Amino acid sequence: MADEALFLLLHNEMVSGVYKSAEQGEVENGRCITKLENMGFRVGQGLIERFTKDTARFKDELDIMKFICKDFWTTVFKKQIDNLRTNHQGIYVLQDNKFRLLTQMSAGKQYLEHASKYLAFTCGLIRGGLSNLGIKSIVTAEVSSMPACKLNSHFLQMFLVIFFFRSSVFLFVFVFVNLEEIENAKPILLLSILTFGVVICSILIFIFNYFLTHNGQ
Repeated sequence: MADEALFLLLHNEMVSGVYKSAEQGEVENGRCITKLENMGFRVGQGLIERFTKDTARFKDELDIMKFICKDFWTTVFKKQIDNLRTNHQGIYVLQDNKFRLLTQMSAGKQYLEHASKYLAFTCGLIRGGLSNLGIKSIVTAEVSSMPACKLNSHFLQMFLVIFFFRSSVFLFVFVFVNLEEIENAKPILLLSILTFGVVICSILIFIFNYFLTHNGQ
């Protein structure tokens, strides 16, 4: 109980310190949220390395998320996640009906706009933990009524696989439907279409790699 109280106090002071030391522009541009998330990211990396030192190898992504919801969450927040949902396409929704870092705040709707401050560190915590387990992700949080919150985790590897699969299906259908026109098209036109497709895919891959690199710090 004492450890939990100290953690809550430390977290509140950390949030307060980041916002007090920030300039007005940083607050408006969301840089404070980014700073808090990056702090959580580094802590999450360290914690998951320690927690998984003696555990068996995870079977798949769902097995990893179950570990996050049970063992990881219980160690950090003294309770399990109340509900875990997934669409089996790389998106996981973690529901905590009584999130520890929000229980000290009033449940009034006027305080909802401040909830993001107290969720940024936790989003980074999850993202850092997943990163150390080999999964690059985007983690966001939403609150409709306090102290409950939803944490949405998007696995980027799965997103890329689905994106390129759907793009391939679309291209196949397009070619099949317009087969006659394509057969009559000039070779230079076909070459231009293929070149354009390759360039677009290369740009998308570069953007995702850039994002993964700069959000894994």
